[in-house]
Amino acid sequence: MPYKTLSYEEFLDFDQQIRVFKRCGISFERKYTEEMARAYLKNNNSFYRLSSYCDSFERRRPDGGDGAAEYEGLDFQHLVDLSIIDFRLREVLLHLIIHIEHHLKIKLSRFLRLYAIDPCAIVKEFAGSQYLPQDLYRTMQRASSSDYSRDIYLECEPDVPVWVMLELLQLGELKAFISFLRYQDIFSEEDSCTLADLDYELGSVRTLRNAAAHNSGILNGLLQCDNRKLSDRIYNELLDAKDQAGNYIFTEEELEDSNLSRALKDITTAVFLHHDLVTSPGVKRSMAERLHELKLRFNKRISYDPDKAAGFSLAFLARVIDLWHPFPLADN
Repeated sequence: MPYKTLSYEEFLDFDQQIRVFKRCGISFERKYTEEMARAYLKNNNSFYRLSSYCDSFERRRPDGGDGAAEYEGLDFQHLVDLSIIDFRLREVLLHLIIHIEHHLKIKLSRFLRLYAIDPCAIVKEFAGSQYLPQDLYRTMQRASSSDYSRDIYLECEPDVPVWVMLELLQLGELKAFISFLRYQDIFSEEDSCTLADLDYELGSVRTLRNAAAHNSGILNGLLQCDNRKLSDRIYNELLDAKDQAGNYIFTEEELEDSNLSRALKDITTAVFLHHDLVTSPGVKRSMAERLHELKLRFNKRISYDPDKAAGFSLAFLARVIDLWHPFPLADN
């Protein structure tokens, strides 16, 4: 927003920050007066972080079309509310992606055992491939330098079996291993397709994990679309999904790339992979509880217009949560 309106080369005092918001068409008519907004900017959030959420709201030009574009119906409370939802989303995503990583390692170990893969030979083959940009053994040694994983590696060096390697690899390195596996001519066509799907989908999850772990905003670019698509299996599941009344939950128009921001596609992918990979009923129930608490927060303070980017995105995520993490879960 303000990146077209002001320079970030100097500090702005709180009165200047309020003036910038007002100049862009942002009102102070809901919960926050200008005085309350100054206090919020001083004690709770930064101007730069809060203003970034403006990029999730539409702008319009004044009548005549000659003036600078202003935000339409945007109040300071919208920015505060979306930033709070985003923070809670990042907390949930970190837990969700930790589960994905753990159960992905379990799936890969089970998968390789099924094909009777030599556990040490596959590690050496991966180390000699070009799929990991850095030396694999140096990567494992780095991981094993931690007090929390040192013994895992030292007990088996130098012949490291694949289950030890998996425990020492981070998410991006796991993706590289899956890239390596999918091109090995040892798996069935169906399993090769599964590996290809995981390889593609983990790109989204890794990007999302990095953003959440570094406390970067995720819902601050809901108008920004890119060419990255949902994987075919996720797209097809969404397109075929029906509610209890037999009505389709999503439409083809909604699933077009031009309607889905990069963040919306990444979050959808992560929620799907948790649904697909996690086998523990307790973990599934716990995550369903967290996701539904988050969903209830979406419109708790403000009702977002479902025809606008922010409202559409939150409503879309609510349906994704209901589809893949229904709550309460039926007792087994």
